[in-house]
Amino acid sequence: MLNLFTVFHLNLMYSSIEVAERPKVIRQAYTPLLDMIEHDGLRLGLELPALTLELIAELDPEWVRRLGALWAAGRCEVVGAGYTQMIGPLWPSALNLKNYTYGMDVYERLLGKRPELVLFNEQAYSSALLPACAAAGFKGVIMEWDNPASLHPTWRNEWRYHPHYVQHGHVRLPLLWNASICFQKVQRYVHEEIAQAELLDYLVQHQAPAERFLCLYGGDAEVFDYRPGRYQNEAVLQGGEWRRMAEGFKAACALPDTRMVLPSEVLGDLSHPMAGQNLRLETAACPVPVKKQEKYNINRWAVTGRNDLDANTRCLRIFHALEKKGLPCAADQWRELLFLCSSDFRTHCRPARWADFENRLAALETALGLPAKRENLITAPASGPRLSVRQEHRFLIAEQAGARLVLNCHRGLAVQSCHYDAVSPRSLFGTVDHGYFSRIDLSADFYTGNVVAELPARPKVTDLGRVAPEIGSDAECPLVVTGQIETPLGPVRKQLRWQPDERWLETRYDIQWTEPFMGSLRLGHLLLNPAAYDRDTLFHNMHGHDGGPAALRLAGQGNFDHGRAINPLISAAHGFGLPEGKTCLGDDSIRINVTVDTDLALPLGQIAYYETGTETFTRLCFSLSEMDETRLLGPQARPGGWQFAVRYHVVN
Repeated sequence: MLNLFTVFHLNLMYSSIEVAERPKVIRQAYTPLLDMIEHDGLRLGLELPALTLELIAELDPEWVRRLGALWAAGRCEVVGAGYTQMIGPLWPSALNLKNYTYGMDVYERLLGKRPELVLFNEQAYSSALLPACAAAGFKGVIMEWDNPASLHPTWRNEWRYHPHYVQHGHVRLPLLWNASICFQKVQRYVHEEIAQAELLDYLVQHQAPAERFLCLYGGDAEVFDYRPGRYQNEAVLQGGEWRRMAEGFKAACALPDTRMVLPSEVLGDLSHPMAGQNLRLETAACPVPVKKQEKYNINRWAVTGRNDLDANTRCLRIFHALEKKGLPCAADQWRELLFLCSSDFRTHCRPARWADFENRLAALETALGLPAKRENLITAPASGPRLSVRQEHRFLIAEQAGARLVLNCHRGLAVQSCHYDAVSPRSLFGTVDHGYFSRIDLSADFYTGNVVAELPARPKVTDLGRVAPEIGSDAECPLVVTGQIETPLGPVRKQLRWQPDERWLETRYDIQWTEPFMGSLRLGHLLLNPAAYDRDTLFHNMHGHDGGPAALRLAGQGNFDHGRAINPLISAAHGFGLPEGKTCLGDDSIRINVTVDTDLALPLGQIAYYETGTETFTRLCFSLSEMDETRLLGPQARPGGWQFAVRYHVVN
């Protein structure tokens, strides 16, 4: 028996839909969905953020009444999404929990019930979301099959038809599969790009004598009998698409041993021999799986768009301010923050909506007394150095008993090496010189602490110029080294603060590029010394400062680079959020706890890892800007330049 279910996604906050268009969306795209349930007898699942439910209730309260009645009668099922469509892996756990719990309250208030299942927004997954899902009361989660399965070649194909489990710490929840390829097939059928027979032939391929479950449709509802206007190549609107959808679904149910079920009914299959596997969806190569093709990745809500970086950074500052005030979850300022964290302001947002977003963001900052930015990131040292410092040719060498730091004054104060004798006889991170690796694609110089900007049709810009360093100390650090590097885009001021007793090094960046910027900007590079770590136990933890169960092993995972360009328009393939400002790299003996100052900038993390012979290339960096089609809305103006700070703390 092939059991088909749906999770239609409804979102009135859709980035490219103007506010004035919302009644039309409800009339042309949402009402026919309820008609399919009510008049065609199709048992459908649908998912919508609670904010969309509130907006519909204001514009068409009868629609909300109908949905509640159909759900109460068991003729459809509502799947949760939180109050707004936030991209969970980019935000702190506490904020995700508020989004889910506030959303649950709205579902119950307007529909009389709370959803059992939650679909991860934009299918952007991190296991760190699971505790918030469980605490909010969800009994299961929905995530796309296609991308995680492509990353795990040992998974059995039959697993795609059954529910399983995902886990984070002590929290374990059932998992249902969405299917990107299947829902794109449905879209093509409804848009008359393929015939009904082709859709049915595709579904027949998924039939088997045994019980199976398949998500027939888990995509947007707004693309039928309406066009959001996001892409130039959208299918021509011809009308009658929902009727075509209903006919196709009824034809699918007429196939032998095929029926429609509601999403939560899939949970009853957990005892099946092919169900109930404990799965880890993310990998080191793809730490945040997202739906559909590779070009559709976490970067698009973090460091692209009209100004994702600044929007996210300012929202995170507001989150910390509200937490400090201790306001209850139902407070209007929390609701406003959840609104401002919506993904729909971070992709194809139209000018009028973006202007309203900026005004509301500034108003909330003003109400909380938050400054626009923190000034004087780089200040003059209070006194001279309190340890041994000498300059030998291009190198500045600082030493204290049991510790040694070498900086390259001809390469923008890049770290040449960093030794802590109590940890290892070898340098732990720094520069790998030209020719160290035998692979030709790794034969260049690779640095720690540098800045790299790549702009379309322009030469690469770096801060690897000569520096006349200013050397001193402050109350916290016996060594503070400051320098300025001139670049074609403007000066880069950099300051390194070293505390050898506590084994940490901090780099501060003040990038004084004020012209509008369109391209990738990566900085804070940390390159591990290949000779200092055990390759077999190398790990990366994107969730915090430890090497526990949340860490991802690097060895044997294949070579990868999160910052790899997909095509001339898409500058990076992957990355991971840093909502708590913490990540770490290391092996079973040594780890480097990395902390970024998220009050200055909320970046995206990127790892590059290559195995070459017996050596490994392992590098972490941070992105403040990337390219994709959402950046075509225009360059980001940078009147204040860029500020960033990162600290590397060695622990053994």
